[in-house]
Amino acid sequence: ALSAMRSDAATRPLIRALSDTDSRVRAGAARALGRIKPDAAVQPLIDRLRDDDAAVRTRVAAALGAMRAGSAIPALSAAVSDSSTAVRRAVVAALAAMRDDRATEALISALQDSDADVRRRAARALGRRGG
Repeated sequence: ALSAMRSDAATRPLIRALSDTDSRVRAGAARALGRIKPDAAVQPLIDRLRDDDAAVRTRVAAALGAMRAGSAIPALSAAVSDSSTAVRRAVVAALAAMRDDRATEALISALQDSDADVRRRAARALGRRGG
């Protein structure tokens, strides 16, 4: 119970930090939330998938993947076409981590990505799920 209280006490300021004016603070908050995995952070993280900064979007995708947040699959699926290669790599890794059939279509579309690493990660994820 004590660790749950500590986690909750840390969650609120980290969620607020996702809106900080400094992109490094936003990225750090996303990283920390991905480590402690609070349910309350899923929607605020989903909202940050549209951040102006690619490093923030990358950290957010990684956090959502670490949390295996199924509710993030539609937003992650849309982010498969992000302008940043690093973000697309993180998004494919996040979708692969969830091992959820709803992610299959996005992973299939990632097979057409211009980046070989994105294609490789998508193919590996699809191979693991047998689809």
